[in-house]
Amino acid sequence: MLASTPAFWRVEKGDIDIALLYGQKETPALQVKALVEESLWVVAPPSARLSHKRPLALAQVAQHPFILPGPPQGLRAMIEHAATEAGVALDVVAETNALSVQKSLVAEGQGWTILPAVCVKQEVERGQLSAAPLIPPGLRRTIVLAAPTTRQATAPVRCVVATLLEQVKMAFDAGHWGVFARWIGR
Repeated sequence: MLASTPAFWRVEKGDIDIALLYGQKETPALQVKALVEESLWVVAPPSARLSHKRPLALAQVAQHPFILPGPPQGLRAMIEHAATEAGVALDVVAETNALSVQKSLVAEGQGWTILPAVCVKQEVERGQLSAAPLIPPGLRRTIVLAAPTTRQATAPVRCVVATLLEQVKMAFDAGHWGVFARWIGR
């Protein structure tokens, strides 16, 4: 997640006690604990017949129109950075920060996208979408638990943190992220 996002600001300022953020590094005002590293996948309509067995190069994927979150969303920034590094331009035909809308537009054949595999696992299993990883090294992002360094966590906050960590670990162990993620929490 980019340091310019509202959730980041609110945690760093101490307005909220904890948050799950994407890819955030520690700052003088923010402590983070990395939990899960997840793979980002190319997502397309079922007719594209993408498969986890056939990873794709970003150059191949860039030949299709794209539906992406709007800037400055962190996932959008990560995808655009990868495209720049690969020397390809993406044809962004629609922008939406609503995951359900993004998936619906892709399922209708309006374009392709790149999302965490966990976000489309059920739709792929039901045949509503198809998905494939990017060729190594691919794109990965880290989910972190963030808290402000400006004050000590109260007992209730520590209880919520423990419960949140337990629930994220249980979801991971239950296979919600599939085999294309790894637990890095300690």
